[in-house]
Amino acid sequence: MIEILSPGLLTTVQDAGRYGWQKYGVPVSGAMDGWSLAVANLLAGNAPAEGALEITALGPTLRFFQPVAFALGENQSTPWANYTEVMNFNVNMRNIGYKPAYDVRVEMELSEDITKFPFEINDGNYDRWLGNINPDQTVEVPYSMAIRENVKSGYF
Repeated sequence: MIEILSPGLLTTVQDAGRYGWQKYGVPVSGAMDGWSLAVANLLAGNAPAEGALEITALGPTLRFFQPVAFALGENQSTPWANYTEVMNFNVNMRNIGYKPAYDVRVEMELSEDITKFPFEINDGNYDRWLGNINPDQTVEVPYSMAIRENVKSGYF
């Protein structure tokens, strides 16, 4: 559970948006950085389009009631590549809990369904062992992926 002590400036809950409604005047909307939303959700074990807090300016003040919790995708730019290129990138992961996390392992949920996982797998092992992560420590989780041929264009 998370208690919001102060909402900050421009903190919103965003998901992947609403496609197919533009003909009725409804904009797609959604997260400003769809790629980071999808990767953070995948690393958290959620579907790529699930909602998340999008912190745009001054961040909120939050109280976490779990001794260890993680923020994914903070302070990073969205990687991009042409469809024939391989993207090598890191996903930032910060321990936002109040205790150290020991023997941390990250597993990315992979899928053959391009709507759930639009990337080719270029690195044989997507499980990452990160060791111990202290409170407020940020670590980088390295990945290497290429966009599948039949995925719609966009930022990833």
